[in-house]
Amino acid sequence: MEDWQQIEQQMRLRIWGGFENPEDFKRCFVVDYLQDWQDAENQRLFEILTDRLFEEYRSEQATWVFPTDHDLLQQAFESMEHEGILVLQNLQSTNSSAPYEALEELKERLLEFDFIYLLKQLGVLDPFDKELDDNCYYGLLHSEPVKIKGYVYYTGYRMDDAVRGKAFYLGYQDFYENLQIKQDIAETIFRTLKTTGLQVFWDGEASRKIEVHMKWQKRA
Repeated sequence: MEDWQQIEQQMRLRIWGGFENPEDFKRCFVVDYLQDWQDAENQRLFEILTDRLFEEYRSEQATWVFPTDHDLLQQAFESMEHEGILVLQNLQSTNSSAPYEALEELKERLLEFDFIYLLKQLGVLDPFDKELDDNCYYGLLHSEPVKIKGYVYYTGYRMDDAVRGKAFYLGYQDFYENLQIKQDIAETIFRTLKTTGLQVFWDGEASRKIEVHMKWQKRA
């Protein structure tokens, strides 16, 4: 027998995370939430519950005042990408798999060096890097060529904490196994979040995650 109260609590976390839509949710997550997901009546009740929760979420979203904390977070993330920091959101994995997902994202964003030198010749790269370095990665972030230093990320588990009203943690890493670059990335993340207006805590150590206190109101 399904525990519909517990199922609803779990579904709320994912829906209020703001990354889902009703049709995909019904198709992809019925197996995650129902023990007997092949039962026709359970499927019907799951779809009714999904529609009700998404309607509740949309109604609540209509009352949010701009900018929400999440709007500010997205502004900060965009600024970070302009500074060469890849942003990876809502990773459906553990912290240990973040480097692999970051490398996959890096592969998709990388520019071939022939094209990079053409951009350099045309003057497109000048604002970002005066001297091209064969040991560095260059790619397109927000359609602009930049030297990619590393990445910042959070997992779905951390997002669930934020939806619950708990502290929200951002991890980060460089692509060069260089402690100074990692420290620079951390300082950039911390400074950008603070400048945007979010409440942020970090002890200055590159081995520590950056703690963000915010109200999670992501627009779907």
